[in-house]
Amino acid sequence: HQDPHEIAGLDRSGARTWTLFCDWCAATDHSPLPATPNTVAEFLDDHRAAVATQRRRVGVINLRTAGADSQNPAAPSPSDSPSRSIAAH
Repeated sequence: HQDPHEIAGLDRSGARTWTLFCDWCAATDHSPLPATPNTVAEFLDDHRAAVATQRRRVGVINLRTAGADSQNPAAPSPSDSPSRSIAAH
C-alpha cells in the first residue's frame, strides 16, 4: 500500500506541494488518499494563490491520487456546486 507522504517521482516544487497538502490534511482531519473533490476544494480555498499555482497543485494531487487507485479529485461530483468545484479555482 502506498504511503501518502511518499514524494518519489515529483520535482522539488511538486514535493513541496504534496507535503503542504499532506500537512493540511493532517491538521484538518482529512485523508490525503483518497483525495476527494471536496477535500481538494477546501485545501485550495484555505491556500489561495494564482490560478496557475492552483492548477499546479491540482496536478500534483491528481498525480499522487492516480498512483493510489483513487478517484480523480479534479472531477467534481454531481452534488458539488460550481463555486466549490476545482474548476472554479
